[in-house]
Amino acid sequence: MNLPSLAPTAGSTFENNHLVEFYETEAFLVDTVSAFLAPALEDGDAVIVVATASHRASFETAIRYAGVDLDAAVRDARFLTFDAAELLSHFMVGGGPDETAFRATIGAAMDHAALGGRRIRVYGEMVAILWGDGNGAAALALEDLWNELGEARPFTLLCAYPMDAFANETDASAFRRICEQHTMVIPSESYSLRVGTADQSRAVAELQQQRDGLQTEVRRLVGLQQRDAVVAVREDASGEQRHGEQRHQAGDRRDQTGEERDQAGEQRDQAGDRRDQAGEQRDQAGDRRDQAGQERDQAGIRRDEAGEQRDQAGDQRDQAADQRDQVAEQRDQAADQRDQAAERSESSATAWGTPAPPSLSALARREAASDRKRSSQDRRAGASERIEAELDRDTALADRGAGASERTEAELDRDTALADRGASARDRENSSHDDLTGAYLRGAGFIELERDIGRARREGQSLVLVFVDVDRLKAINDSRGHAAGDRMLSAVASGLKSKLRPHDLIIRYGGDEFVCAISGVKAADARKRMALVNAALAAGPEPGSVSVGLSELLPLDSPQDLVARADAALYRKRRRQRSSRLARSTSDTPASGQIPVTG
Repeated sequence: MNLPSLAPTAGSTFENNHLVEFYETEAFLVDTVSAFLAPALEDGDAVIVVATASHRASFETAIRYAGVDLDAAVRDARFLTFDAAELLSHFMVGGGPDETAFRATIGAAMDHAALGGRRIRVYGEMVAILWGDGNGAAALALEDLWNELGEARPFTLLCAYPMDAFANETDASAFRRICEQHTMVIPSESYSLRVGTADQSRAVAELQQQRDGLQTEVRRLVGLQQRDAVVAVREDASGEQRHGEQRHQAGDRRDQTGEERDQAGEQRDQAGDRRDQAGEQRDQAGDRRDQAGQERDQAGIRRDEAGEQRDQAGDQRDQAADQRDQVAEQRDQAADQRDQAAERSESSATAWGTPAPPSLSALARREAASDRKRSSQDRRAGASERIEAELDRDTALADRGAGASERTEAELDRDTALADRGASARDRENSSHDDLTGAYLRGAGFIELERDIGRARREGQSLVLVFVDVDRLKAINDSRGHAAGDRMLSAVASGLKSKLRPHDLIIRYGGDEFVCAISGVKAADARKRMALVNAALAAGPEPGSVSVGLSELLPLDSPQDLVARADAALYRKRRRQRSSRLARSTSDTPASGQIPVTG
């Protein structure tokens, strides 16, 4: 094979060179890379390979076949290999390479390889992976980072791209940019494998003939494209009608979804009403029980007072009985003295033989017995009063216990009513807000929108309504699953909440649409806030974006009028974008007699 000489020669070591190869077959790639790496390993220099697993295996086989002791190079840490995709993950941030992380990642590998002052050769295909993934901007940025690193430290780098990655005409400018970023370009094998100058000159002549043929074909295609553009303009009107019908169908689906969500919200409201009624009934029962407890307490207090009065009456009767007992005892003592005197008198009369007079002592005893009888009656009456007072106190204690029980049950009823009211509040919150995004549901949101409109008119404020459409949500659902779509919707809602003010209204209008009402601002300020939302979404872990249409409140606007105008503004914006893309595709077509330069 007549490959470009990649072996180091005197005075030409490829120090700080940045080479690129375009290949058509894997065999040509393996030959070129092994011819680039093997001489460096033979000279005791270090090699870093950043490639896919299959390419790394092929390169190692070819280098061993060239007679290099690869095992010794591995032991001496002169042959370092890395997986391209895995290494990319260390410095890719938000879809692009981060310079600081790139320098830290690649620099660590180069520091290890350069031990002992060894020169370094690097083969890398991270740029090819980025290009193949459709991230051409990141690939070009990574090529620039390699060049900037080459200004800071010595090494030679070979990149490689498959030629079929640039098969589209639109890749011409990027192809030129890649060639400009490298100090040497290795053509694909269709040219590189030509033997001798004459054979390569014939290849150049063939390319010139192909260029002329392509120019003729381009002129023909330009004419066809211009004719197609005229036909497209004519068909645009009918297409607009079809698109309008599709928009009406989408609106019907949004209305149906909104009605279903409103019905669910009404059901939740009804459940909340029932819980509120149950709470009010329990509060009323608690009030009644409290009132009954208070009445029982009052009855207990009255019984306690009656018991105390009876105790006092019993005490008084006891005192009276004690006094009567004392009087009775005094009478008994007097009667005893009279009996003794009577006995002495009777004895004396008997001794003298005269009849005894009626006994005064018997009369005293009868009076004493009568006093004792009254005293016993008073004591029994006092004991009865004390017994009744004790019963009154027991009854009052029971009433107080019943009142405390009623109050406990009333407190439990109030706790239950409070829990019901909390559940009712949560139901009402859930009935008005979307579970996934936390935004207002359509029905409840339009009620809030009417309030915002009324407040803006009362206070003489401006109000801007933003119709927000999540870009490519259907494609996300189809390619990455509905869970990814839900995450995107949540990210959009979070972005809106973080960039709008706490009192600004956010409504989930449809499956992939939101409506925002921003008071006290003009349309320009609202656009800036939406730009901040898009910037936050682009920097997120799963990048996304939204398209928006705006309308400003007019004197006779209803909520539906505001939304309809914002929706129409979004539609016009997208129509202009489609027309602009069509115009660019027409203007990008080369002029007659010219073909794009791709080399």
